[in-house]
Amino acid sequence: MRIHRFVPVALAAVFAASCIEDPTLVEEEGAPPLSQEEVEFLGLTALVQSLQAQENVEDSTSVSLGEGQVATSLRSAGPLLAPVTLDLSTSTVVDCALGGDVNVDATLTGEYDDETGAGDVILTVVMTHELCRRSREDFEVTLIGDPNITTVLELFSEGDGVVDIEGMIQGGIGVLTEGRVAECRMDLAFSGTETADEQVSLDLTGEVCGRSVSTSLDRDRS
Repeated sequence: MRIHRFVPVALAAVFAASCIEDPTLVEEEGAPPLSQEEVEFLGLTALVQSLQAQENVEDSTSVSLGEGQVATSLRSAGPLLAPVTLDLSTSTVVDCALGGDVNVDATLTGEYDDETGAGDVILTVVMTHELCRRSREDFEVTLIGDPNITTVLELFSEGDGVVDIEGMIQGGIGVLTEGRVAECRMDLAFSGTETADEQVSLDLTGEVCGRSVSTSLDRDRS
């Protein structure tokens, strides 16, 4: 039976003194507030960028198995190396689709065993958006750290080829789009799995910009 080791960390976002009282209101008079679909897109953007940060961290962190193999080792059932203990820090950058980027400071802790494929790894990433431009359909947005977003992500496997994923996203972000300006706080939780063929399925719930969200993400990481 799994003994759950993931302990949520209290994370507080620091907001400017002039924060907008209603986080979906805008500065330009007459401009519409962010829609529910737009708010959900912001939450999914934070989740996707957290997964991209995870991939970058794995690629840039040297462990005894080699670069980029932490998640792979959790999915593996074949004997390779002795158990590995991780306690690492690194920095990386996640590129944004339409320009700008996200600066990431990360720590990676936990243990995994390539003899069994079992492990429990916790990744903490602090993401600071630098004029990060993203879009979906007719919604284009520029994101600025306000001051940043922190994701705590746990990967757990019993060596059966499936990785359980869960975690949380908290922090603040500035949102600019078509004359609209919003200062958004995120408080989200997610959980799901990654299979041996690198298919990720996650449920995402919580609050973005003062709105409740409940959505899901299916992503091919191969």
